[in-house]
Amino acid sequence: MTAELRRATADDIPHLARFAIEAYGGYFEVLYDGLAPDQSTESLIQPSFSQPNTTPFYENHWVALQDGAVAGDMILMTCAV
Repeated sequence: MTAELRRATADDIPHLARFAIEAYGGYFEVLYDGLAPDQSTESLIQPSFSQPNTTPFYENHWVALQDGAVAGDMILMTCAV
């Protein structure tokens, strides 16, 4: 069993959306309930990870891999003072 960290890529966006949904414990489901009945909550928030210069942008994330599969993520931001 091996674990590693790497910077997130655009291919990780579905994972990042899923982890965000899990982390917020129902918030996104309530927020997006009925907004687009034919789309999943995950598909509705994925575009936020594709917008440069925003906090959710995938380049602000690192993903944890367990035996080569994405198992978690963390967001890292810098602040200018």
